[in-house]
Amino acid sequence: MLAVTATAAGAVGLQLLKALAVLAAILLAAWAFRRFAAPRLGLRPAAGRMRVVERLPLEPRRSLYLVEVDGVAHLIGVSEGSVRLLEPGADRPPARSITEGEPR
Repeated sequence: MLAVTATAAGAVGLQLLKALAVLAAILLAAWAFRRFAAPRLGLRPAAGRMRVVERLPLEPRRSLYLVEVDGVAHLIGVSEGSVRLLEPGADRPPARSITEGEPR
């Protein structure tokens, strides 16, 4: 009788372990989709009034950020010890990139 209950308990434990493994795989797949695929597909959470349009790393601890607040773009410089507003928002369209323009 004791051997039967031990086998049944082992089967239930194995089923529980399998269910937890499947749940973990589903959660991992959902996390990977949100982390990697969703931004590329343009699927983002509901946006507030502010968003980072672009980031340009200059050095390991210095970057430029183009931030849009209420539809107005601002250029912000960030370094290890400071954050500075380099160019306040303007009503003009963004400048064309050198790589987008005509051949040199």
